[in-house]
Amino acid sequence: MSQYIKPCPKSPNCVSSIDNKNDKHYLPAIPYTSSIVEAREKIKEIIGQMPRSKLIEESENYLSFELRSRVFRFVDSLEFYFDDVNKLIQFSSRANSGYGDFGVNKRRMLELIQNFQQSR
Repeated sequence: MSQYIKPCPKSPNCVSSIDNKNDKHYLPAIPYTSSIVEAREKIKEIIGQMPRSKLIEESENYLSFELRSRVFRFVDSLEFYFDDVNKLIQFSSRANSGYGDFGVNKRRMLELIQNFQQSR
C-alpha cells in the first residue's frame, strides 16, 4: 500500500488514512462490502460529480485524481488504494502547493466518505 499512497507532509493541507491515528492528518479508511470493481466505480462516480476533477491514473486497486480550485486553480491530488483483503479503501487528499488549505481536503474527504456510505 505505501508504494501507492504517500503519507501527508508536515503542513496542514492533507488528510490520509495511512497517517498515525493520533496525527491531525488522520481519517479512517473507508470500509466496503461490495466487489472491488463496484467500490472503485462508486469512488469514480462520486469524484466525477465534483467540479474540475480529472482521473489521472487507474489500475485494478488504485485510483488517482486531480481537482482544481475554482478561483486560483490550485491543484489537489486524491489517491485511493483498494485493499480487497481487508475490504478497506486507503486514501490521501492533499494540496500540491502552499502550506494550508483552509480545511478543504478534510471537508472533501468527509463528504466523499458520507456519500460513499450512503450509496450502499
